[in-house]
Amino acid sequence: MSGAGRWVALWACLASLAWAQPGPSPAAVQPVPDAPPAPLQPIPDASPASGDGPAEVPPPAVAPVAVPPTEKAPLFPPVNIADQIHFGVHAGVNIGLIALDLHVRRSYTFFAGNMGVPLVTNGELGATALGSGYSFPLSPPDESMWVLDVFGVANPGWRTTYDQFGGYSKQAFVGLGVGIGFRLLHWSGFTLGIKVPIFGAAINGGTRSSDWVGIFYLANVIALPIVSFGYHW
Repeated sequence: MSGAGRWVALWACLASLAWAQPGPSPAAVQPVPDAPPAPLQPIPDASPASGDGPAEVPPPAVAPVAVPPTEKAPLFPPVNIADQIHFGVHAGVNIGLIALDLHVRRSYTFFAGNMGVPLVTNGELGATALGSGYSFPLSPPDESMWVLDVFGVANPGWRTTYDQFGGYSKQAFVGLGVGIGFRLLHWSGFTLGIKVPIFGAAINGGTRSSDWVGIFYLANVIALPIVSFGYHW
């Protein structure tokens, strides 16, 4: 056999050996798992931005928080006028009546005198009023307050009596009784007062018992500040 024939026979033998090698078993072949899908990425804003950098994403809008309206503070803070100490001067609707009072927390004292009635009657009739009692606030502390006064009252006074012969004499009397009153106290000092006699009697040496109650109310019509306006400090 020539040299070319020997090389051809050698390559044929090598080829047959390669084809005779066994392939990998099916069990040895493992499937390659699929890769998980990539997460979706937000698409950047395509609107132009300042400079050469990426566009800026504006922050989400925040709803405004409702703020409750605040109440306007009073010009003067509320105080309990009924628990204060103050002195007052008042003028009554009675002719020529002047009254003074002293309020010490819950106690209340007043004095009233009438100069008009003695002038009008030429000195034949006159009376004064002196009262003291307790005050009850009727409204909560504020710039103005209503107060209820419950008091006892004394009415020193005098009146002229005439006899059947034309003679006359001045008789002094003293009325004793109880009454109630209402006062409006304002932070500015203004005061409105109302006082009413409830029951009482007046006695003296020359007054008949049938006149006692009538004289008590007459004295209070003269001297009690039934309606008064004034100022307190």
